[in-house]
Amino acid sequence: MMWWAITLVGAGVGFFARLFGAGGSAVGTPLLRLVGVPEFVAPASPLPTAVPVALASSRAYCRPRRVCWPTVAVSCSPPRYLVVLHLPIKPALARSLAVSAVLALHGTVTHWLLGAHRLRVVLAYTVLAVPAAYLGARLGIRAHPA
Repeated sequence: MMWWAITLVGAGVGFFARLFGAGGSAVGTPLLRLVGVPEFVAPASPLPTAVPVALASSRAYCRPRRVCWPTVAVSCSPPRYLVVLHLPIKPALARSLAVSAVLALHGTVTHWLLGAHRLRVVLAYTVLAVPAAYLGARLGIRAHPA
């Protein structure tokens, strides 16, 4: 496998997913397949990266105090994780990023138990995805003040 290509895919997906608030796995999985990651491994590889990427992005939103941790705690506790809060877009995105980190843990464990993770693929994908996601979130915060 071309490890540099996997690393660049992770960086690009992390950056653009957090700049625009789009889901990284929906873009990352097909791109990983394009660079030669096996079809059983490609869907599982972006998921463990979602945890540090979401936490790094949430950290970017912490400075302007857009993450409300009590809301995150309530949103992560079943069955009330889906709550309509009528929030402006940036605080809603900030809370969503924090919640997605928690929710990604469940899928990560499931894929791990199925044997779908390849640690080298996950690490190559993650190494630049985390700082790129933080940068993308910082630029997203500055794009349109809310």
